[in-house]
Order: sequence, then C-alpha cells, then structure tokens
Amino acid sequence: NMIILITGAFGQLGKSLIKILGKKHNIIPTGHYIPKNYNGIRLNIQNRIQLKEIVRTTQPDLIINLAAITDVDKCEEYPELAKEVHIAGLQNICSTFRGKIIQLSTDYVFDGKNGPYNEEDEISPISVYGKTKSDAEKILLDNNISAKKKFGQNFLHDKNIINQIVKASNSEGKNIIEVGPGPCLLTKILLEEKPKSVLAIETDESFLPILNKIKEDYPLKFNFIIQDILKVDLDNLIKDNYSIVSNLPYNISVPFITSLIEKNQPVKWDSLTLTVQKEVADRMLAEVDSRQYGRLSVLTKWRSYIEKVCDIKPTCFIPEPKVMSTVIKIRPKNNITSPSVESFKKIASAAFGFRRKTLKKSLSQLGIDGEELAKRANIDPKLRAQNLTIEDFCNLSEVYEKLKII
Repeated sequence: NMIILITGAFGQLGKSLIKILGKKHNIIPTGHYIPKNYNGIRLNIQNRIQLKEIVRTTQPDLIINLAAITDVDKCEEYPELAKEVHIAGLQNICSTFRGKIIQLSTDYVFDGKNGPYNEEDEISPISVYGKTKSDAEKILLDNNISAKKKFGQNFLHDKNIINQIVKASNSEGKNIIEVGPGPCLLTKILLEEKPKSVLAIETDESFLPILNKIKEDYPLKFNFIIQDILKVDLDNLIKDNYSIVSNLPYNISVPFITSLIEKNQPVKWDSLTLTVQKEVADRMLAEVDSRQYGRLSVLTKWRSYIEKVCDIKPTCFIPEPKVMSTVIKIRPKNNITSPSVESFKKIASAAFGFRRKTLKKSLSQLGIDGEELAKRANIDPKLRAQNLTIEDFCNLSEVYEKLKII
C-alpha cells in the first residue's frame, strides 16, 4: 500500500489511473484545476514552492507525472509555455522529490516517413509537444544517476546558468579542462562552442557510459580520465596552456583553487571559470575591513584577478544543495616576482589565525618580534589583519624573508 501523488490527474489517463490504482493504494490527485464532483489538490507544477510544500505534507512514495499541455496546436502557438510545463515542471519534481518518479506521455508527433511509429523506432519528434516531452524524459533519465555525497556532487541542470558559464569562459579555440563533468550537461555545450579540445576529469566511474558516448560523438576534440583531480598534475598532463571550466564539487573547491594560484609563475592556466559555494566566493572577493576578508582573499587577489559572473539558486541543482552558489572567473597576474608563496602564506596564516589580536601579537607566533616586523614594513603594529592591504602583506612577507636570513 503506497502513497501515490499524481500530477495532471484529472485528464482521461489520470482518471483511469485513480480508478485502477486507488483499489490498493492511497492516491493523492493534483491538477491545475479540479473538476466538479472530484476531490484533489490544486497544483501548478511550474510553482516549485507550492509543489515542495505539497510533497512535504503528503510524503508520497511515488509520483506519477501526467501534467502536460496535450493540445499539439496550443504547444505550437505557445512554445515557451510548453517548455515551462513539460521541462521546467519535471525539473521541479526532480529537485523537490528524491523518491521514485514515473513520467507518462501521450504519443509524440513524428515525421511518419517510415510508416506507423513502433517502440523500436528512434524518437524523432517534429512538434513542440514532442520535442519538449522527449527533452523532459531525458532529464528524468539523467536524474536517475544519483548524486553521491562523498564526491560532493550536485548536478547543475539549469541551461540558462550553464550558458552563462560557457559564455564567461570564452572557450572557443582553447584547451579546456572540465573537472567533475557528472552527467555532462556543461560538457556538451562547451563542445558546441568550438574549443580546441576538452578534457574531462571525473572521479565517479558511474558516468563512464555518458563519457564514452561523448567520446564517440567528438573523437578528435574530447577525451576524459577517471581520477581524483587533487592527485592530477595538470601541467604534466597537458603540454599547452589550458583553461578550466567546472561546476566544482564543493568539498574540493578551496584546495583545488589554491593549488592552481600557488603554482610557479608564469602559470600554464589562462583562466578558471568555476561554480563554488557562495560563501567561498564571498571570501575570495572580499575587500579590506570586511568580515569575510581573510587568508583566501589575500592569496587570491595577490596572484590573480577575480570577478563574479552570477549567483545560482539551489533549485538549479539536482539534488538541491542547502547553500547558494556563485560562478567566478579567475585570471592569473603572472608578474609576481616576490615575496615567495611560502613566506606570504606564513604571514597571512599567522595574521588571520589570530585576527582579533594586533599584528604585534599575531606575528609573534612566527617566532620573531611582531612589532619590529611590522615597523620595518612601515605598518602600524597596532593594526589587525583585516586592516591590511595586499601590498601590506607583501611588504611584511619581504621583511620577514630578510629577518629570517639575518
């Protein structure tokens, strides 16, 4: 005995399912309108908040999605509405419900060149209705690959955001590395932008069938390896310069980005276009005297230029993360000669490690006179880490190097 929620339940198919399944199961019929003499819950499948609340209160074991604009002529007249109901509606279900989903559609409209449609025929819809419904079913199939928490996976499915990422990457004619391609929605759009090459680096072997299929479609431009990106030396892997475009797994974003920023200059990467947690992006973009300003801020801005592309809502991912995300673009400065990365990191770590203390006290953690170090760098030792500019940290690091030699 299951709890089954049916969307679009008051069409001919829905009414039949209610009658048949209702004999053994608890049916929750929903629809955009409720006919007279029928009981049900009013639901606009395009309204994600409403859908989420209904799923939360009813706790279904299964959702059968029948919601659709079945009038083919109306789909042709209002194609955007068809996309909203058929595609965005199913995306809403996938992002709010992690149980079993059954998607049912009436027949597509096909070209009819090979006689009556058979189940074995390739899907070749020529109508807006058929195209939107087949695209929706593809989303459901893609969603069938469950995200794994240990890999920090949240799959970005919003095409508008994906297009913004690709546009910001300026990938045409470049060697692109994509980290964590997952179901390869970003990968496919990248390949359409005529890059010189795309190399995908994925940890999860369950995506091998998708990766192999793309390799078949783009044998000369696409390749992939199954490996933990934190164990890959990208400079040895690729001879030429490269750019990285990625919806980064949250659990590796900071160590991965800092490992690239800290590379010996001139670096081989031309740009990084990355999706990260908004909290991480805010720290990287933070200005002097702000609450978020810290070690990650100064290290990033010392050796690179960083800009914000856009914010991303949790609803754009499957499954939904509990936090907002942000797309950032980073470009190397490639003209940093001193101080050394090691010295800069030591100074920043000591200063921000005790950010409530003055420099006189926090820098003393390095085993030297913090007051003398600050004064030699022409900095007031009564200041705190969040008050210092990038130039101040560079001056402190250079003086520190000289003091260590003496």
